[in-house]
Amino acid sequence: MKDIILIHGAIGAGEQLLPIEKFLKENDFRCFNFTLPGHGKKSLDEFSLSIEGFAQALIRFIEEKNLSQVYVFGYSMGGYVALAAALQQPELFRAIATLGTKFDWSIESAATEIKKLNADKIIEKVPHFATILANRHGDENWRYVLKSTADLMLQLGEKPIINPEICSSIQLPVLIMVAEHDDMVDQQFSQLIAVSLPNGRFQILPNAHHPIEKVSFTDLGEQLMAFFTYL
Repeated sequence: MKDIILIHGAIGAGEQLLPIEKFLKENDFRCFNFTLPGHGKKSLDEFSLSIEGFAQALIRFIEEKNLSQVYVFGYSMGGYVALAAALQQPELFRAIATLGTKFDWSIESAATEIKKLNADKIIEKVPHFATILANRHGDENWRYVLKSTADLMLQLGEKPIINPEICSSIQLPVLIMVAEHDDMVDQQFSQLIAVSLPNGRFQILPNAHHPIEKVSFTDLGEQLMAFFTYL
């Protein structure tokens, strides 16, 4: 049985990945659904709400669970965190698959994404989503998660951690997936990242959009199985 860690995206929580967790469990994977510090009802502890802090928390999680050579599926920012952790301690990982992970960070692209994280505008324009975020992170915490995520994106815009040059040092098998209708992720740049990885692959997930709720978990699960099964 293979051990796999599932990592959700920005302003998300592990509960969003329960359908893919169910699929993988039915196919003989032992799943660990990892909620990032400060998200859901999980405290930050000593970790910062940053890519570096999340990567450290992931490494700590793997060590505390006495895992080794783990497989990872990271959705959106979760994929970025997995690759950042693999840069620090590659021996902990067997292979990484990402979906909808944005790599084309710049000051301009960060500014575009940050506009979507204004709590007051979310309450005004999409109150249902504000309720979801409050339920997910807590009434007192969801605004903090939005603000901290905006700060994180600004940092990535100024200095991306994952870039084509640094990818050459990641020897792990890595699958970079992009949803066919993803309007957040630059497909060409994601393909460039995949080509820059010594053991990278690029895959378009048909008929899918960026939000994980608009992805067929059967299609996603089949792609993960095809990638992970023979590694």
